Amino acid sequence: MCGQAAEAMQSVSSFLNKPIGQKQARVVFTALVILLFAYYGHLFVTRRPPVSTALGAVLPGRAGVPVFDSMIYGEFGDGQFDKPMAVTTAHGRIYISDTNNSRVQVFDNAGRFLFTFGENGKAPGQFLYPYGIAGDRNGNIYVAELYLGRIQVYDTDGNYLHDFASELTAAGIIQGPGDMVIVDRTMYVTDINRNKVLLIDLESGELIRQVGMPNDLLAPNGVAVDEAGYIFVVDTGRQRVVVYDTHGNPVRVINGTPNGHGRGSVLINPRGIGLDRSGHIFVVSNMSHSVFVFNREGEVVRSFGGQGDGNNEFMFPHFIIQTQWAAPWRPLTALKSSINSSVLTMALLTLTLKHRRTKIISSIPTCLNVSRDRTPYGLTGPFSWPASG
Repeated sequence: MCGQAAEAMQSVSSFLNKPIGQKQARVVFTALVILLFAYYGHLFVTRRPPVSTALGAVLPGRAGVPVFDSMIYGEFGDGQFDKPMAVTTAHGRIYISDTNNSRVQVFDNAGRFLFTFGENGKAPGQFLYPYGIAGDRNGNIYVAELYLGRIQVYDTDGNYLHDFASELTAAGIIQGPGDMVIVDRTMYVTDINRNKVLLIDLESGELIRQVGMPNDLLAPNGVAVDEAGYIFVVDTGRQRVVVYDTHGNPVRVINGTPNGHGRGSVLINPRGIGLDRSGHIFVVSNMSHSVFVFNREGEVVRSFGGQGDGNNEFMFPHFIIQTQWAAPWRPLTALKSSINSSVLTMALLTLTLKHRRTKIISSIPTCLNVSRDRTPYGLTGPFSWPASG
């Protein structure tokens, strides 16, 4: 074995000592970078301590713990998913942003495929990296395009209606829209490029408020709003959730440590967030393939998931919402696809979208150089939540 390793090293050394052109050098350099990212990304994930059952890790059949329900499969051929990023429901249908296919796929509540809309391009009715997706009470479907800074509006049948808040896009206020949630007449949308959360009037398209202190949020992704109007923002780059009051003032940080200020966040590249009526906060931890559940004090009460392709497992989960198909609300989780795979798109509690192939190609981690232990805003002491309804 040692002799084979020595021969291999000698061959590599001989190859590297040969004169090569710039193109070959770039290929070799790129390959080395990919190998290093893949190796250290693997260590970054696998060397994290496992989630303890003392924190309430999922045990199938345990009372009060979410368990797998069912799946939605992508169709063969043209119907396969390629990096699905978000999901919403409207008028008995499920709408999924099929990001790398530049379209939206539509299913009924039973998971049966109905139709798709959109194609690659920049014209109205076309998409360039469709990301967040949301529906309003009138059945309109809003699709955010991360790369164009545009939000388009469609009817329930996928017909293009108009651009939403186009003046804000033209003014550079909307640059990289990500997740969206609509509450009454207000749209809350994270701007990943500007590190803000934008509150926009749903009828006029006018900006109501920008949330997020300068130079603090880093690539915010998921956003959720509770019944009292508190805004929960997944601060992906800093591995935490930041909570704002109704006026946009930061009031709490959640990362699984006391008051959100301790070292060692339990979250690794967090993305999606959802709330239930009991005050629990569901946060998708993308690179630990899990969903963590926090109480209103920011303490971890349980987690579920884990890396794998089984019914109670995830591969790089990305997004989570709650639906009102049952009371209390049951979270509906969406999974981000891996590179060159038509992957697991949604999953776990109510519905799951899954690739047709059995093998998932692990993607290279996208968030390695992040600050996990920064104490934001100088917040200290307990936070008093309003009484839950």
